[in-house]
Amino acid sequence: MFTQTIDTTIIGGGLSGLYAAFLLTGKKVPFVLLEARDRMTGLITGLVDKIPQGSIRLNSPVCEIERKEGHVLVSVGELEQTPGAQFRSPGVILALPPRLAAASILFTPDLSHELTQAMLRMGTWMAGQAKFYALYPKPYWRQSGLSGQAFSQRGPLGEIHDGSNRDQGPYGLTGFLNIPAAQRNGKNALTRAILVQLAAIYGPSAAKPLDFYYQDWAQEKYTATQLDQPPMYEHPLYQPPAGQTGIWEGRVLFAGSETADQHGGYLEGALESAERAA
Repeated sequence: MFTQTIDTTIIGGGLSGLYAAFLLTGKKVPFVLLEARDRMTGLITGLVDKIPQGSIRLNSPVCEIERKEGHVLVSVGELEQTPGAQFRSPGVILALPPRLAAASILFTPDLSHELTQAMLRMGTWMAGQAKFYALYPKPYWRQSGLSGQAFSQRGPLGEIHDGSNRDQGPYGLTGFLNIPAAQRNGKNALTRAILVQLAAIYGPSAAKPLDFYYQDWAQEKYTATQLDQPPMYEHPLYQPPAGQTGIWEGRVLFAGSETADQHGGYLEGALESAERAA
């Protein structure tokens, strides 16, 4: 088993975790960033390029966080199995949605009942959503005087937008499904239904995209939990869980958009919470 001692361990490689890593790089604070997936995206490549090579570890799901004398021990792997790696740090930045952290990570000693319940009640914004992107050679709907924006109560799509660059490709239509997560079974059938609906709104050319992408975050175990399956009908008022920005005398600090004091659930909230923690 691999064990490393380092100043700071960051858990989560989304925008908040990577921005915290970027800020620590500027402060010359050694750190390791643990990301469960094998790639969180093109949007934040610019931050990754400014972080020292070797400081980001992919395929590293955290299963346990233990409070020790003078440090925190973070274990990577699966619960009830020998960890694949462990990291000792005096400080940890937990850049995960609180609900996901409470549902997937064992805290030793246990967190208080009040804090655990507060974390579980904080729905992960967008976790229960599914999104599509249909790519076309030209934004032909603009030539017909259409904006590309549509809202519908018939068909799988509830919200559609022009997802194109302004003056050059790629060109496409994008939006969100209007079907609860529990009923989104069968990607192929959903794809066909989406194309039929696009053709009904934008004309037959919409049924023949160059490429088609579909992402259901409710099925991503490193994004959503079973508690995130019911759809959100309004944006929650986010804040640090139970009013706490950290635990264990500040050795573990909360980051992530859902823990922000302002703009919770948005990109700005992810940045604000990372600044606070870093």
